[in-house]
Amino acid sequence: MDNQLASNTTTRVIAQDFDYSAPASLAEALSIRNEYGEDVRPLAGGTDLLIELKADLREEGHLMSLDGVDELNHITDADDDLVIGATVTFDQLIESPLVNDWFPSLSEAASDAGGVQVEKMGTVGGNLCNASPAASSAPPLLNLDARVTLQSEDGERTVPLDEFFTGPKQTLLESDELLTEVRVPKTRFDGWAHEEVKRVTEDLAKAIVSVVVQRDGDVITDCRIGLGCVAPVPMRASNAEAVLNGETFSDDVLARAGATAREEISPISDSRSTSEYRRLITETKIEDLLTEAWDRA
Repeated sequence: MDNQLASNTTTRVIAQDFDYSAPASLAEALSIRNEYGEDVRPLAGGTDLLIELKADLREEGHLMSLDGVDELNHITDADDDLVIGATVTFDQLIESPLVNDWFPSLSEAASDAGGVQVEKMGTVGGNLCNASPAASSAPPLLNLDARVTLQSEDGERTVPLDEFFTGPKQTLLESDELLTEVRVPKTRFDGWAHEEVKRVTEDLAKAIVSVVVQRDGDVITDCRIGLGCVAPVPMRASNAEAVLNGETFSDDVLARAGATAREEISPISDSRSTSEYRRLITETKIEDLLTEAWDRA
């Protein structure tokens, strides 16, 4: 949500009428979702949804708060994965020893997501299900090969995050399903760096660049580049990654990777930025952040 809209809706009330459910368990939440389908909107932190409702940009007839569903709020070490519940907040990611130990790029993304209010209220599941191209948690989670668990009363399925987004504000989530957790393979990278380019802290980003690297001496053995705000959905810059992997780290290879990413993305012009600026800043930040990640490795 852009900064101007947020500032205009801070003190407004929601004028429309709607039904409200507050399930106390996952089973109850899934039952409500099964009964009402698309007519009920899950509500986690509300950092996007409530602003849109206050601004009369959308109408909802039934909101279902997930705040009381304790099963969705956990960060768990589960053998080969770290499991993050859907209602875990950005603040919990920032403060989690497990997340900081295994995935510091994700913790950094959480701290860049917005101001204190967004950190305290915004949730991982809500951020992903909102499916904005500017979803703060998506680029680092894509780099980490995250998977999402989608659950209904009929069972559950696990979907790779890079298949979950189908378009701006669109996902694979069915009308009777809830995203219940994010599963992240416990792969420790040697170096990482992350940045959201934005006008002010509370604004949506103009571009997001998140990188992780593995090195063997001076050779890049595994480099991953997650991007936001530069395509219809959050994405990996796979062509740029191919330029880097297996190569000796150098200014030349960084420049080639940045130039490749510039052509790989498909940004738009909007109220926050132009498409050309997004191409330029993505190219520049890839070079800068890869250098930062390499120095950390």
